[in-house]
Amino acid sequence: MSTRAIDPSTLKFAKSLVRIKARQLLCVLRDPATSSQQDLEQDLLLEVVVRWPGFDPNRGNAEAFVESVVRAKLCKMLRDAKRAKRVPGPTVSADGGDAIDPADDLRALCIRMDVETVVGKLDAVKRSVCDQLLRESVSEAARQLRTPRSTLEYAVNSVRDRFEKSDVDQYFS
Repeated sequence: MSTRAIDPSTLKFAKSLVRIKARQLLCVLRDPATSSQQDLEQDLLLEVVVRWPGFDPNRGNAEAFVESVVRAKLCKMLRDAKRAKRVPGPTVSADGGDAIDPADDLRALCIRMDVETVVGKLDAVKRSVCDQLLRESVSEAARQLRTPRSTLEYAVNSVRDRFEKSDVDQYFS
């Protein structure tokens, strides 16, 4: 475990990231009464400072560590907000159409953050496989990556295992 202080460039990066993420969180919650942006920024930055001793420069760079800590804290805050039912119920869209449930936005954001966390921990080859599979079938991705389909399927199974271990499937149960 590290006991070094956060260097100024990393702290500047963390403050900038936290400011952006707090603003995004307020937009998702759609309820300014829950917290102010400064409160959210303070909570997120405090999490970075508290978790900083866990940073190991041999395992990654400081910015990636900060992003991971902020992402995890945001997801926890979103889940807590959902549990506390601070998000208002379904509302009617502006055009008078179907009801829009803000909880769906919250759920989608949590899924997206968890998926980004898992994909961010993959090596470059598996990330490129994920990127190709977002746009193409397995056969076409194999052609584009110039790799045998069986090799690509092995990579896909490896990525699938990572997702299963990270409990992303909790959203679909």
